[in-house]
This record gives sequence, C-alpha cells and structure tokens, in this order.
Amino acid sequence: REEDANNATADAAKIESKKAEPAVKKITESQLKDYYWNQSPNFVKLYLTGLAALSKKTEKIVVSFTSESVGVRIGPISDKIFTFNIKKTCHKINPEKSGHKVKADYSTGCSYLLVSIAKHNPGRDWSHITFAEKAAADTKKKEERRKLTS
Repeated sequence: REEDANNATADAAKIESKKAEPAVKKITESQLKDYYWNQSPNFVKLYLTGLAALSKKTEKIVVSFTSESVGVRIGPISDKIFTFNIKKTCHKINPEKSGHKVKADYSTGCSYLLVSIAKHNPGRDWSHITFAEKAAADTKKKEERRKLTS
C-alpha cells in the first residue's frame, strides 16, 4: 500500500510538472522564392510577394544592404520567419540610397515588400539580378559562340 501511495504521489508530481512547463512555439524559417524585379535608370526594384500578413508587421522587417548584397528577414509572423538573400548582386549597389516599403496589392488582398536597390552606376542596365545568374548566362553565350565558330 505504501508503494501504491508513492506511485500515486510520483504520478501526481509528473502531471504537475507537465502543467508548469511553458508551451514553446516552434518557429520555422522559410526562404522567399516568389519575386519579380524591374529597373529604372537609378534603381533595381525587387517585389517580394506572397506576404498576406505583412501589412501590420512592418516593425518585424529587417533589410540590410552591402555594396554587393541584399538581405531580408521578416518575422516572426505566425510562427514563421521569412528570409530572402542575394549574396552577390550582378553589379555594385549604393547601400545608403537603398531602402524598402510595404505595399498592398489590392487585386489579391496580399501585401508585398518593395526593396529598392540603388545602382552604384546610375544609368547602367542590369541584365540579371545576381552575379551567379549573369556568370551562368555569360558562360552559355561563350559556349554557343564556340559551337558556331567550330
């Protein structure tokens, strides 16, 4: 009987300790892949889309620029952190003149993040957004030229 009483006390302690543990929400990180871009003589504009809950969470947006990179971190929003990174842009950028804004897309009801990347060399057209894309395209052009001259 004493053993049963000890087991009952131990079981009650286990239940009590489970109640006392705070609930820990798991936050997942998700890379943003839906975007499009265009350019003007002075800026390359990135449009990061699919961010329905963004309009009221502007304080949770961190955008960082270097002379050749762009990093975006949004959240946590609804237990998710959204990221977008360009490790090396096609051309140099001017971090001091670059910025971002949250915009509403009234046709879809979603928000999007507009990232304005100031060109280091205004007036120069960018053929690609990342250095890797440009390098791959340049390599493909060289291979096509070799095939034509062979």
